[in-house]
Amino acid sequence: MLSNSPFFNAKYYLSGAMVIGVMQMIDAFTAINNLRGSTSIAFSLLELCWFIVSLFFLLIFYQKKYKLLVPVLYCSFYIGSYLYASYLLALDTSNVGLVLPTWYLYSAGFFGVIYCSSAWYEYRQLLSDK
Repeated sequence: MLSNSPFFNAKYYLSGAMVIGVMQMIDAFTAINNLRGSTSIAFSLLELCWFIVSLFFLLIFYQKKYKLLVPVLYCSFYIGSYLYASYLLALDTSNVGLVLPTWYLYSAGFFGVIYCSSAWYEYRQLLSDK
């Protein structure tokens, strides 16, 4: 069964979530400082992969005694970001490319702080339960 696999261990997921949260902060910081309003393609692909991992984690551990705040946070943020970017693309008639507003980049960086902090908190809770 997948839920007993060491690959799907909650400690590994939460450790990865902390890394993704820091990466989200770095991505937002570099996008704000470059003043071009776009994010890295490599980070975006990694975020897509992490979204898939988070969905698997939700599907496998939803019945276990585990707090699902971290994967739910990430999946909600990812879906919301995708919908917002789609909305901006639909409004863009110049075909110049998508430029994200600065407020959105700040909120993405703030999400990275919240995501990393909540993953760290749940990781500490998981260790103290044993």
